Amino acid sequence: MLPVVRVFCHAVFLCTSFVVARFPASAAHAASSPPTLTLVPPLPVVATLAPQQQDAAGSATERQSDLVILHINDFHGQFRPLRGPRPRGGVLALAREVREQRRRAVERGATFWMTDGGDWFQGTPEGNTSKGRLVVDLQRELGLDFATLGNHEFDFGSDNVRALVARARHPVLAANVVRKDGIRPPWLRSHVVRTVRGVRIALIGLVTKDTRVQSTGPFGGFEFEDELDCLTRELPRVARESDAVVLLTHCGFEKDREIAARFPQVRLILGGHSHTSLKEPVRVGDTTIVQTGGKASEYYLVQLRVDATNKTIEIARAVNRALVVETPSDQQTADPGTDEQQGVAHWIQEHTRDIAAEWDAPVGALTRPLEGARGVTVSTTAGNLLSDLIREAGSARIGVMNRGGIRTSLPAGVVTKRDVYELLPFTNDVVSMDLLGGELRTALSEGLATAHRPFEVSGIGYEILEPDTNPRIGKIWLLPEKVELDETMRYRVATNSFLAGGGDGAHAFTLGTERRRHPVLLRDLLLEALAPRDEEGSPIPVAAPDEPRIVLR
Repeated sequence: MLPVVRVFCHAVFLCTSFVVARFPASAAHAASSPPTLTLVPPLPVVATLAPQQQDAAGSATERQSDLVILHINDFHGQFRPLRGPRPRGGVLALAREVREQRRRAVERGATFWMTDGGDWFQGTPEGNTSKGRLVVDLQRELGLDFATLGNHEFDFGSDNVRALVARARHPVLAANVVRKDGIRPPWLRSHVVRTVRGVRIALIGLVTKDTRVQSTGPFGGFEFEDELDCLTRELPRVARESDAVVLLTHCGFEKDREIAARFPQVRLILGGHSHTSLKEPVRVGDTTIVQTGGKASEYYLVQLRVDATNKTIEIARAVNRALVVETPSDQQTADPGTDEQQGVAHWIQEHTRDIAAEWDAPVGALTRPLEGARGVTVSTTAGNLLSDLIREAGSARIGVMNRGGIRTSLPAGVVTKRDVYELLPFTNDVVSMDLLGGELRTALSEGLATAHRPFEVSGIGYEILEPDTNPRIGKIWLLPEKVELDETMRYRVATNSFLAGGGDGAHAFTLGTERRRHPVLLRDLLLEALAPRDEEGSPIPVAAPDEPRIVLR
């Protein structure tokens, strides 16, 4: 292995790596010995360099690179900066970086690619009101080169996906999206091959096989093939027409690691789906994996060297770069500097003006933050409030809400219609049903198996045993009585329509009897809760319950 230095600067790691072997044309599986997982580079010492040294190290690598990839994933229609003490992301900040990195690459004579790892639009008014069309138009403005599909591209149905792909000017890659007869639709590509300095580089797209349980569809008869099965079939074929392979995936970090372990001939995985903010690239065997936290809050810059003699590529440097906006959080975009930036800002304003007028009006207030963090295993204030609203709307004894349906957090204070939409962008309503106590236990156990675990609840509390090593459901009790749940008794349970249909792998909810649909969207329930005003017409702040309904043992 070549000597490398790991450089730390403001939580950004500058990484050099290994020389990549030539793509083995006949290999489809890994060797018998399992590859190891390491951060790139695997050095025990972190060297902190002065800013001048850091710039010099980066510039030297940059001058030697032949291919530069700027990768984003899980954009979710995030046109505006994310709120916070230091606003992050937003389209204008992203556009500035894309323009600058493309300019630098072209000036050096390097090839530049911008890639998107799926979930283009779901989550904001800008993304959803046009069913993704505005985001596809934005991709064209940014000069996106390649994209894969995410599970949420199917939220408005497969016909809409087809229309979006037709609208795009870049290849959309999804090798494992097939019809029931196993044939890929003609409007989707499995891969592309591009030649960079005499080396043929294949880029293959994949979407999670769990799309049917993580999107609402309708899916129009399409199936989502297991990623490993798909690559077992596709890689030998792609090997005949390429020298090296890069994957553009929307499968999640854990699945990417599994893919890397199984297929060592894959040299680079540009990931998505799990919103895993990898501050350093991760290496499994000879495969490098990168992924961002999504929502245009950061991007990965990957620089590769190409060896035309040996027909190889080398990952010279891979850096996670945060997109920090130096403007007040209530501004839509950063202050445009150049004429080109002003053009991008004008495009955004022109295409989102009507959306802003409708969605930025205040609708209420909160006394405390509405926290909806998906990475925790305890109750959240957003989960408590929403499961309460679901239970009340369904006239049920128990309410259940999935953490994956809560897409952000809201600070205390004034709440706008946009805030509510971005918290609850999905078109889910309420379904009530009768469930046995044992079936409810099964449903909660299924919640632990999801990526966003666990399910939030109202009217009950429950404990999670050994949450860090072997998570499972312990005792379940009714609230406020704190009486243990009877697993042989039937209870009236309300949940959202996504879970009621078995979404997020919650198949136990499909066993419910005496089912009734309550045609009110979850975000409309929250808007109604925020609506009351005092005698002077000011909003009466809502206090989200902050009680621990989920207990860790």
